[in-house]
Amino acid sequence: MSVNTQKIENIFTQIFKISKKEIFSIEKIGGMTNQNYLVKIAKMGGGGGYK
Repeated sequence: MSVNTQKIENIFTQIFKISKKEIFSIEKIGGMTNQNYLVKIAKMGGGGGYK
């Protein structure tokens, strides 16, 4: 499953109000799916908007 990085950036900056640098650093941890991105950010406390 390929991830649309630009779309991911836009969603996360809007929902979590985090910087693009944080998103890129998370991306580099490993090729994660959309759900894994959300879980990883939620665990990092990236806004607390994960439901």
